Amino acid sequence: MKAAQSAIIAGLPVRSRWLCRDTPLDWDFSEARRGLRSASRSDIAWGDVEREWADLLIFGSYDYAEGGGASPWVAIRGTDGVVCGLDVERDRPMFWLNTSLERFIRTFALLDQYLGHCQPLPPDIGVCVRGVDPEGYPKSEWRLMIDVLATH
Repeated sequence: MKAAQSAIIAGLPVRSRWLCRDTPLDWDFSEARRGLRSASRSDIAWGDVEREWADLLIFGSYDYAEGGGASPWVAIRGTDGVVCGLDVERDRPMFWLNTSLERFIRTFALLDQYLGHCQPLPPDIGVCVRGVDPEGYPKSEWRLMIDVLATH
């Protein structure tokens, strides 16, 4: 966990705002500065922490549309190092981001250089992001986001 925390602190900003077709997507990785943690009952407005969530180590979150959209956590799955999102309001609360923390950091940095600086995504951004994580990209939220942003 200490190595993952160090990689997050070194590779990710504390916060970043992306504009996705004029809608803000605010990333917050400040939680990692305090350490990685498991999801707890206090994180969930109703119900219990599901068994499959217990293996997640939360290190950040994002907020789409300033509270008007999704607000998932970003976490590392302890058993295999996969980076997942967790949004308890979804039908399927856990969703895929990257096959590893290192690939998440590289993917984030690649997209942040455009979206975090109000620059248009280049036409080949999908190819570039897929190149960072060829195994994970086809099933990732990144692919869905790029598909939406690239078509409009």
